[in-house]
Amino acid sequence: MIETKITRPQLPEVDIVRSPLLQRLDGLTGLPLTLISAPAGYGKTTTINQWLESRRVTHGWLSLDTRDNDPFVFWQAVCDAFTRQLARVSDAIMPLFLGLDAFNAESFPDALLRALNEYARSWSCPEHFVLVLDDFHCIDDRIILAGIRRLVDYAPGFFHLVLTSRTQPDLALSTLQVKNRLLLVSVAQLRFNAEEAAQLWHQRTGSVLGAETLAMFYQKTEGWPAAIQLAAWCLDNASVATVQEWSATRDPFLGDYLSNEIFRAQGESVCNFLLTVAPYGYLSATFCEQVLEQRHAGAMLELLVRKNLLITRFQQQGQRLYRLHELFRDWLEANSECRVPDESQIIRAAHWYLDNGLMMEGLQLLQQKALWQPLVDCLPAIMLPVLRQGGFAKVLPLLHRLPEAYLNSSPWALYGQAFVLFSQGQSMACDVCLVRAQSLLEADLERRSGEAPEQLMKLRLLHLACLLFRVDLARLRGDVQASQALMPHLNLLDMSQAPYLQAWGWQAQGAAYFMAGDFRSAQQPLVQAMALANTLQDRVCQAAVLSWLIPCLLGQGNISMASSYLTETREQWQDDIPYLPLTSVLPYLESQILREQGQLEAACDKLREAFAQAGTLLNPFHRVYFNFLRWRIAIGQKEFPEAERAATTLEKISLQYEGAWPFAVPEPRLLLAINEVLKGQPPLQMIQWAKSFNPTNRQGACVRHLAETLIWLRANLIAGQSCSEVLAHLQSEARALGLMALVCQCLLMEALGCLLQGNKVAGFVCLEDAFRHVDPSQMPQLYIDEMPHIEPLLRAALHQPELMMRAQHLLTLALSGTSLTGQVATVSPTPDALSQREREILVWLATGQKNADIARDLGISLATVKTHLQNIYNKLGASNRKDALVSARALGIL
Repeated sequence: MIETKITRPQLPEVDIVRSPLLQRLDGLTGLPLTLISAPAGYGKTTTINQWLESRRVTHGWLSLDTRDNDPFVFWQAVCDAFTRQLARVSDAIMPLFLGLDAFNAESFPDALLRALNEYARSWSCPEHFVLVLDDFHCIDDRIILAGIRRLVDYAPGFFHLVLTSRTQPDLALSTLQVKNRLLLVSVAQLRFNAEEAAQLWHQRTGSVLGAETLAMFYQKTEGWPAAIQLAAWCLDNASVATVQEWSATRDPFLGDYLSNEIFRAQGESVCNFLLTVAPYGYLSATFCEQVLEQRHAGAMLELLVRKNLLITRFQQQGQRLYRLHELFRDWLEANSECRVPDESQIIRAAHWYLDNGLMMEGLQLLQQKALWQPLVDCLPAIMLPVLRQGGFAKVLPLLHRLPEAYLNSSPWALYGQAFVLFSQGQSMACDVCLVRAQSLLEADLERRSGEAPEQLMKLRLLHLACLLFRVDLARLRGDVQASQALMPHLNLLDMSQAPYLQAWGWQAQGAAYFMAGDFRSAQQPLVQAMALANTLQDRVCQAAVLSWLIPCLLGQGNISMASSYLTETREQWQDDIPYLPLTSVLPYLESQILREQGQLEAACDKLREAFAQAGTLLNPFHRVYFNFLRWRIAIGQKEFPEAERAATTLEKISLQYEGAWPFAVPEPRLLLAINEVLKGQPPLQMIQWAKSFNPTNRQGACVRHLAETLIWLRANLIAGQSCSEVLAHLQSEARALGLMALVCQCLLMEALGCLLQGNKVAGFVCLEDAFRHVDPSQMPQLYIDEMPHIEPLLRAALHQPELMMRAQHLLTLALSGTSLTGQVATVSPTPDALSQREREILVWLATGQKNADIARDLGISLATVKTHLQNIYNKLGASNRKDALVSARALGIL
């Protein structure tokens, strides 16, 4: 026996320790068989080697090759592998190879089992013994496989067999899994994640991959360790450009590896099949049979899976699909023996993709072969569905390569181009595309006016889609007049045959109301849009609607409904997120909610998550709102340098709009002025801004003007200037529009004015009214933001029974700097905190009585009971019966 065959190889000097994978392998000591199965270059041998090195388990090792595919040679090699650690077992079975009688390969496994079971009863038997058979793909002899299966079925508990193999051996693996006798480690566990890929690159090259380069590099390698290592040797630098150009055809090391280790190791039929299917990204049995005329393709595809030939199998829309690794496919397609498909076959393949839900794959195939007219002809069938699922990133390269003549002649291509330009923040160019698309559609509709209406439906719907887009675009640009001029042309009833457009229509209507500051009117169409988008599973529309609906609900003080919508959407998106930057909307909105709850640290973490998920693909319009929330959180945390950075980012964005700030947030120079004041610097910028601000002159978004008016009032009030008339008008308007948060802020402003005038009683009335509009236990941050101004009033309110508990809650919250939402403030009530009648009703509450029963037993009206209950809630800082009872017991009242 060659000594190195039974010696565990040394670990490489450059080694990535993968703790989660090693922890998974810890499960092998509870099972008789472990199979580590993956294509060449996935680190199978290194992985089990690492585990043995770190766990120090008694083991034997046998490296196999094709010469071991003989029962006599194989089992004798296994016997030698036992020699070092289990000499007693080796001594018991070695005579079977040396006797005069012919070696019986079929009965040998039973002899080995007897020797193992006898050894298991001895005092010297280790707790675990692991036998590793490396490169088991070299073995396909039927007798050997039957012997291995028998060994697995009847081996004693201390014995564990580990096979590393490029293929899946014929050992009835599914039966072993059902019987819980097999641990399977496959490509899914062995492939590197992006962090491990960056670590391996750094160890190989000493350089660090940038975020964009890493993302592109990881997408190309798909975590294949061999490709990562070979790329590190080939690439001179790690720029985006070099990674983008790198492929198996440009990398001689990777090309040789694919040729020698994978392709040439296969039989002729497998090689021919691979060369035939290489031009196509996605495969299925029916695709290969119908388009490529390959008989028995299903069996061949399954054979590729069993052989682990860098192929992935998955289910989509009820059918089984297969995909070759891109690096392997590129190398195959560049092979001189590859079957070059003709134009008709490419078009048939593209239409098969389109008909089977693989829309982008069909378009990309036509684009790669420069079949521009067939590509443009396909756009009407797929453009809207692709964009509905957030396919901006996929549409972008496709449309960039479309020749200008084809682009400008197709309204569908122009519409897709408009989406791409919008995602890049190029609003004017986007509008030009939409106008051009509408012009082409109108001419086409006029030319085909004699056709049946149903034949023209797609053109009419695209015309409506362009109009919807232009409405949203005009609003985001701050062009209120253009947006209002376009709105009357939107007929939502005309969209009934295209519900996805109808959802966007409701969204546009709700957004228009929102920008006008009418949150009460905005809520209904936004809720309708959300319901329809949920039904259609239109992820892009859901994200757009939520971006308006959550702030709308928060502005009305309805934080519970806002949280409910967010939770529902997150559950829907859990396993179906096609476009990563789309997901950034959810942590951004959750950050908004957390901020209103006073949980600033958690809000900050969620916002960072939102920025990280969106990355460089963050829509420029969303960048404004993300940075405004960043400013608000930083101000709440008194992180003034961070707040200044956020405001400065917004100021740079404002330069693109030539002084017309179109967004629903205060303009950047005002945010910088507030930051200056809060840092304790002279309020020079604030004074300059206040002088230029006219509360009666509304420009841009009304909701922004209302917020800026409140800031202007606060500045004037602190400066000792009376603005009671403007404040009263603002409060009245906010009530009419359903802006409960703004009403509450106006009341706090009024309370501050009363306090400055020495009228505490009137201040208490305003404070109590504010508590009724926005519950401080649900949305405390609104009050904390006003704390520098209202703290004296809150301290005075500690002596008011009806205000005491909520005032104490807010003061404690502001002092601690953390949210106490849902908790009870630990203070002792004054003797008259609750009246005698209120105490009686608390006792009835504790017995579980309903309001009507309490009213009957106490001889009072139902309305009186409800009034007492509201007083109890206010005094105990509770929002419902359960909270009131918990508070009362904690305070010793019950």
